Amino acid sequence: MNNFINDITNINVLIGFFSGLFGLLISIVGLAKYILKKVNQVLEQKVKQPILNEVKKNREEYMEELNKHIIQDYKTYLVDFLTRAENGEPIAKNQMKNAYDMKDEYKQRGGDSYVDEKWDELEEKGIIKDLRKKERKKNNE
Repeated sequence: MNNFINDITNINVLIGFFSGLFGLLISIVGLAKYILKKVNQVLEQKVKQPILNEVKKNREEYMEELNKHIIQDYKTYLVDFLTRAENGEPIAKNQMKNAYDMKDEYKQRGGDSYVDEKWDELEEKGIIKDLRKKERKKNNE
């Protein structure tokens, strides 16, 4: 009978030991999660955010530079188009529509007034015609 009581006591001690060990492990995991969360917050502030800010700044600079090149390309195309039109080269309808779209985009992106002035001059002379006005009239009828 003594052996039986000793065995039960030993089993109770082992159960208590493993319960305590399991509780300790859960506490360690919780502490590790808490520490990792704090480390991540510090990394976010000290490392990630400055990198993201630098990337954003570089992207904005790149987009500004890209916009300048696009404006210059549009201007080059439009000046060439207007020069060819002024020199009497025939202009297809799709070229005219494309040039109008490009002119609108050029203005939206901040292009200068040189193209507008030259365009207006050639329209007044009847060298180029606003095909879109005819299309708008057709669509409104």
